[in-house]
Amino acid sequence: MTIAAGFVCRDGIVLCADSQESVGDYKWPVKKLVIPKTMMGKARIMIAGAGFGPAIDTATQKILTRVSMHQLNYEETLRNIEEVLREIHERDLAFYPTRNQEDVQFQLLIAFTASEGYGGLFSTSGSLVKRVENFEVIGSGMVTNFFAHSLYRKNSWDNPLLSLSEGKVLAAYLIHLAKLQLSSIGGRSQIAAIDKDGAIQVADWDVPNWERFFSEFQWLSGNVMLDCADPASSLEAFNSRLDVFVGAMKAMKEGFIRDRAEWERVWRPIQETVNRKGVNAEEVNAE
Repeated sequence: MTIAAGFVCRDGIVLCADSQESVGDYKWPVKKLVIPKTMMGKARIMIAGAGFGPAIDTATQKILTRVSMHQLNYEETLRNIEEVLREIHERDLAFYPTRNQEDVQFQLLIAFTASEGYGGLFSTSGSLVKRVENFEVIGSGMVTNFFAHSLYRKNSWDNPLLSLSEGKVLAAYLIHLAKLQLSSIGGRSQIAAIDKDGAIQVADWDVPNWERFFSEFQWLSGNVMLDCADPASSLEAFNSRLDVFVGAMKAMKEGFIRDRAEWERVWRPIQETVNRKGVNAEEVNAE
């Protein structure tokens, strides 16, 4: 089982996925969010999938080959994606040895920028491709849809308020929740963003801190909620617990700011040096 999600933000798109494959009692890490290291054309693309693994791998490889070998515009990129999906369903899955076609179904989330600039976020169902206007959650992670609806903020249908940095935190939170609820979802959370200029950012260093924060926040905020609603709890007891909560949140926020400053000091120069040599350091970190 898999959770994969995509969020349209005001300055780009965030994709995320878990990284655990499991069959029965066995589990192992796999890469469910694919970011090509090099692109021969100007199109930049990220793909996450849920469902039948061999079909996801085949579709991903074919899509990446077609969009990376040519300098494609928006319509050409989308047409190539649609053609790959039709080929797989008509030529490959139709002959796959299974009695139940539901066993070989899969979904993809695809974010890309084309040669002329911004592309968008798209989800697939069978050979159909639709543009995602706000966010999409696929796979077993559908159990987290309520939280996605609650936390995804937008001004209007086509003007999302969520920033890329907020989108990455929301993505990490949804995977965290899915891990808590489903034993088949786990491993290292894979989160990446693509901005409107085609630059790809990988949330590699932040994820462990975020996951520790989510656990602590849920515990502390839950206690505050129960104390506040409990008529038998005194105002003094509630204020004392609230002070603990506020103090802990301030300390965590200071920690996030300190960690980011340290990352900027140590790793940003390294990333810029590697980028000047034609390699994206963040893509290397994702491996």
